[in-house]
Amino acid sequence: MSGLFALNGMPDRHREPASPRGRCKTRATSGTGLALVGVLVFLATSLVGCTTSSVDPGYPFDGTRSAKVVFQDFLDTMDDIVKHSGTTFADWDRQDVTGYVAEGCGVRNQEDGRLYGRQIVGGRVVNPDLAVQQMKAYWESKGYVIESIFTNMGGNTTGRQINATSPTGVSVQFTPGKTRSTINVQSDCTLDPLANETTTKIIP
Repeated sequence: MSGLFALNGMPDRHREPASPRGRCKTRATSGTGLALVGVLVFLATSLVGCTTSSVDPGYPFDGTRSAKVVFQDFLDTMDDIVKHSGTTFADWDRQDVTGYVAEGCGVRNQEDGRLYGRQIVGGRVVNPDLAVQQMKAYWESKGYVIESIFTNMGGNTTGRQINATSPTGVSVQFTPGKTRSTINVQSDCTLDPLANETTTKIIP
């Protein structure tokens, strides 16, 4: 079962993540770039300009949502992307809610909160460019902010990538390709202490 994001190989959702992500971030513009650049755009946290009195509009709840609400939003967002991806993701099961370990993120301080994240790997798409454009249109119709689009994925010559943020502050990444596709999702940051617990059928 796949889980928290990793740069190499299939990630493990039971592994303790290393990089915190908070509500303060830098928006990127559409263009071309390598796969690593796309991953860094998605995962990077900018601490410049973070204050306890400012609220990044990309994270409208500022850590106030409960762990249960944040977790459910994370799962629903992932499930929605799978349904609109144009391919299948055999490792994804919306009903499997156990074993998630939330990683550190920052609201007022660098790691005062927790967030839920996962990467899943799925099948191929016939036309990655069309898949990206269709996902872009769908996300925009739901009020997502498109952060970046990459049409040059280096060694993954058929892959394309689109990164966005949902109206509730969930970061999403869709990378369709002619050999395989991936989806990355990270929830908004919550200050709810319950997020420190590994998820079970009743927690959070």
